[in-house]
Amino acid sequence: MLLRLEMKDLAIVASATLVPGEGLNVLSGETGAGKSVIASALALALGERGRAEMVRTGASKATVAAEFQPDARVAVVLEKHGLPWAEPLTLRREVPGGVLVNGARAKVAVLRELAPLLVTRTGQHDQRLLLDPDQHIHLLDGFGRLDGEAMRRAFEGLVAARARLAGLRRAASRRAERDELLGVWLAELEQLAFEPDEANTLVSRRDVLRHADDLRKGLQHVEAVLYADDGAVVERLGRANTTLRRLAELDPRLESSADELSVIADRVDELVRDVRAGAAEAEADPEELDRVESRLRAARTLARKHLCDLADLDSKREELAQERIRLSAIEEDTKTAQAAVTLAEAAARTCADKLSATRRRAARRLDRELASALSRLAMPKARIQTRIEPTELSEHGGDQVELLLSANPGEEPRPLARVASGGELSRVLLALSTLRAHDVRCFLFDEVDAGMGGRTAAALAAELRALSGRVQVVCISHQASVASAADHHFSVAKAVLGGRTRTTVRQLNVDGRVDELARMLGGDVGSDAARACARQWLMGWPDRGSKVA
Repeated sequence: MLLRLEMKDLAIVASATLVPGEGLNVLSGETGAGKSVIASALALALGERGRAEMVRTGASKATVAAEFQPDARVAVVLEKHGLPWAEPLTLRREVPGGVLVNGARAKVAVLRELAPLLVTRTGQHDQRLLLDPDQHIHLLDGFGRLDGEAMRRAFEGLVAARARLAGLRRAASRRAERDELLGVWLAELEQLAFEPDEANTLVSRRDVLRHADDLRKGLQHVEAVLYADDGAVVERLGRANTTLRRLAELDPRLESSADELSVIADRVDELVRDVRAGAAEAEADPEELDRVESRLRAARTLARKHLCDLADLDSKREELAQERIRLSAIEEDTKTAQAAVTLAEAAARTCADKLSATRRRAARRLDRELASALSRLAMPKARIQTRIEPTELSEHGGDQVELLLSANPGEEPRPLARVASGGELSRVLLALSTLRAHDVRCFLFDEVDAGMGGRTAAALAAELRALSGRVQVVCISHQASVASAADHHFSVAKAVLGGRTRTTVRQLNVDGRVDELARMLGGDVGSDAARACARQWLMGWPDRGSKVA
């Protein structure tokens, strides 16, 4: 049940509070006074999208806070999202800004999950659901409280199985062409047989071959410096070592120096031999250079073709080989996938058949209860027929549902969109809403009485009054008959103060209700006749206790 709704800086509302009670709560006021803002505020608190234009001019943000009396189902949702339990349940929404649930930060999605557990909202815009046959299946399922989760899972499985089969069939259709292409590519890669680290070796060898003459001349120069005829470094080191050995006989501390110099002399001698060998090998070889460069060109050509690095050519060869193996298995995989589709179709069809049987039983009950509800709404001869026809499988099953209406005796039921007037649509919508009153403890009706008058409006008032005996009803209305049936009557008024338009919400006492009913009846509010008529309307309903707060 809605306990409190606070609004601040929302559209033309600077600050207002609605405290509805049990039973029937009616909000009335002149057109444009801001009644729709009340419905928008509750919608925001329940997770509908916030828009910048909702913020009152000059304010930085709009704020809405709603308090509800929660039940155990709410506790389950709060626990799932790690949110605290509190009584009352407080939902706070800022635009722009965030969401607080019982004082804890939450996502807007949590509000949307809580919404169907707290309030059922019905407004003129919901007539679009009645005019769209594609939505009728949801209306029927909502009335029958049908659980379509098994059907959704089965259909998702069928969609996945069909997608896999389609992919395999597409692959099979180009299998031969792809297999031939893979064969060519693999032959090229296998013929080249390029090793992962071969590129660095080839580049190094190519550089040596390209600069062979420079290398040979340079090494010969190094040899000449180290082993020249006019004084080889090695011979000089040998003479120096002989001198050190002789001196070490006089000073033993020089023995280690002599040993170290001997090692250096031997290493220089080895170095000279290496340099001499290198110079001998550094001969230009145009044929080898051409072979190295040709191999590098061939490897780079294949790397560009397969969009990879030279070092990855071997792994690319393995990848293509594996793809070729998979191609060879496509035929068998296709057969397996076809069998999976057959099984998934059978499972989905079984779920659809069960859902359809349940749906048809619900449709018969809906037809009876809708006819009864419409009779109470001044359509005593109206007949609703829920037509269910088979259609292709979908996540909703295998049924196409459409509501048909016969408003008068002797007329065949026809689609609502083609035969129902605005007033008739409003009554069908109201009847559907009341029939779906399962576990929700609060109903909001936003001007569902548009286009009604006379006996029809009186019948609507009686229906709302009866519904409010079971659940809390909040109704935004222009009808005096509806307002007179209220347990709690609120006036929504607009005034200009300090150059700014402000909307206020005020709960009416008996005198205030008389004045407001006189206005709604179109009379002179100040006349005794109008006020007497309003009092008659107000006293025309059996009292369920005080009709004012």
